[in-house]
Amino acid sequence: VLSVNAYNEVVEEIDSKEPSKHHDLVTTIDVQLQKLVSSLFEGKSGAVVVMDVTDGSVLAAGSFPEYDVSSFVKGLSKDEWSGMVGDLNHPLTNRLTKGLYPPGSVIKPGVALAFQRAGVDEHDSIVDEGFIEFGGRKFRDWKKEGHGVVDMRKAIKESCDTYFYKLSYQLGIEKLHDWMTRFNFGKKTGIDLPGEKTGVYPSPEWKMKTYKKEWLPGETISVSIGQGYFLATPLQVANATAMVANQGQHLIPHLLKRTTGAQTATLIDKPDSKIEFSGTQND
Repeated sequence: VLSVNAYNEVVEEIDSKEPSKHHDLVTTIDVQLQKLVSSLFEGKSGAVVVMDVTDGSVLAAGSFPEYDVSSFVKGLSKDEWSGMVGDLNHPLTNRLTKGLYPPGSVIKPGVALAFQRAGVDEHDSIVDEGFIEFGGRKFRDWKKEGHGVVDMRKAIKESCDTYFYKLSYQLGIEKLHDWMTRFNFGKKTGIDLPGEKTGVYPSPEWKMKTYKKEWLPGETISVSIGQGYFLATPLQVANATAMVANQGQHLIPHLLKRTTGAQTATLIDKPDSKIEFSGTQND
């Protein structure tokens, strides 16, 4: 414990305590992978998370641009603090857990599983001309001329927007919401970091509570491709993708592997619950 004056100069040492050597924390981070990730994002803005799909271990992660943590120890000048707070790249925001963005097409495999659960055969196809018309407007595919005849596998492979537009409208937002929130969209993942945001997976109830307005069918179309009111953190996207990859096993992303000491204790237990992908359900 140090006493300092108004100029942040040390006046005296009041108390000190040697650090303990018996309670080390062991993280899940792969140092070499973390160095690679940091080098790839040098001078750039963004967020990255690399997870083990079997147990949710975070092997590498980062929110960029970063800042020097040690600068807070020695004390920041007014100009340094103003520069950091006013930086348009927001270095003080942990994008990984607090950045909320429309996730886009990366959620399409999860949406396709919702279609299967509702009874859609993966071999059933539609004809995509590059858009659908609904409510007096055109919802366009990213591919202007369309994808032609499209079944579920082709829709995922080529990221066919129109396929998801048509089937999501038929399925409805309530069933989409019921399914996609099982992947922790609109919920915290439970990672062992503070301040995690929940994001938004919208529903008619959410819109009425938030905007005092009724849900419009066209809004379901936008949500189906990860746009509209749908907001998620990069961590939520990674977690949901891992759950699709491991066939529905619920994961809790974590950085803490274990503590070491006189008695070694593993602090993270693998969840037992699982989303069942097999079979169909028409309720």
